[in-house]
Amino acid sequence: MMSEYQYYRFECTDSLLSSQQQTKLRDISSRAEITSSSFQVYYNYSDLKADPDLLMKQYFDVGFYYADWGEVIIWLKLPPKSLPETFTMIDDGFSAIVWNTNQYQLLRLVMNEDDRYRDDDDAERFFTYLRDLRAELISKDYRLLYLCWLIQVHNNDSPPPLPRIGYDFSQLTDAQQAFADLFGLSEVPVRALAALLSQTKNHATLSSRPLPPEQQLRQLSAEDKDRLLYALFEQGQLSSQQALAMLNENTVPDQWRYWLKAEDLDAYMARIRDEMNRVYRAREAERKAREQAEKEHYMEQVFANREVGWKRAKEGADSMKPKGYDQTAATLQELFDAYSMKGVLQDFILRFQRFVSDYATRPSLMRRLEGLKKAIETGQCL
Repeated sequence: MMSEYQYYRFECTDSLLSSQQQTKLRDISSRAEITSSSFQVYYNYSDLKADPDLLMKQYFDVGFYYADWGEVIIWLKLPPKSLPETFTMIDDGFSAIVWNTNQYQLLRLVMNEDDRYRDDDDAERFFTYLRDLRAELISKDYRLLYLCWLIQVHNNDSPPPLPRIGYDFSQLTDAQQAFADLFGLSEVPVRALAALLSQTKNHATLSSRPLPPEQQLRQLSAEDKDRLLYALFEQGQLSSQQALAMLNENTVPDQWRYWLKAEDLDAYMARIRDEMNRVYRAREAERKAREQAEKEHYMEQVFANREVGWKRAKEGADSMKPKGYDQTAATLQELFDAYSMKGVLQDFILRFQRFVSDYATRPSLMRRLEGLKKAIETGQCL
């Protein structure tokens, strides 16, 4: 029976697990690592005895799953109304699913059939970015949702349009880039979207950097303060991200004028591919020119020290050992290339023919020189 490896990790960011909640989680898995803020377990032949979606809804704020057959899932649970209804339209029932309730919004993103190797260390590294992705969404940086939308466009899923907002896609955050890398989103559609947004009318960005606590308090209205205090007493606790989500509820436009459609990207995608191909060809030409210059410099040295080379070739032949014969063949090939580059190949041929005549009784060596003899016979050179 082949091993089927599955890895689960869930974490709380806004609160801690109570003793009772930890006990319930222990009933689900006796082998899991459970703390006051996390649940982590892996399986080789069995599976988690609970619905991971339900675990996220009940206990956690971020989650990550991967299996060795190529499936990857991430979960991000947000305070209610963090995502405007327009953006929940990325829910296609498969690659992206959004649950909306009065207590939370849960976003699940799925990638199937990914054949790239990954291990628990990769999962641990990416998990650190989940907290950042969640915080970005709460602060109204919705670029993650646009990246999901681009993946759907790439998969020919015809996703519904999204508001055209002037986010900077030429410089993703580390967390957003990590997501793009994990989910195999190439830079072509991302750069195409950046170009489109820079050349078309769009809405101003919604996200903003959190202000220092003192400044935030000064800007709060009496009504906002009452709302926060009411939520605090009602829930028993209130994280800064939950408070931020509550304050941001009414700062999204009711109507959008500019929309991003899948077909809008076509021309930009073609242009970006052409640009990248030109850059690639230019870099390849530079690389080949650099390699050719390095080779010519080396061949100059070989030719300048050709007598040393002929001596080394003779020493290898005289050793009557396979390693020595290999040294002879390699040295003579370098001499052949050097003489060719200098335009005096005939001088090499005359000396090589004498060399072959001197060692013609050594078939093992002669076999190693067959390629060089054929090159001379057919007139091949640099």
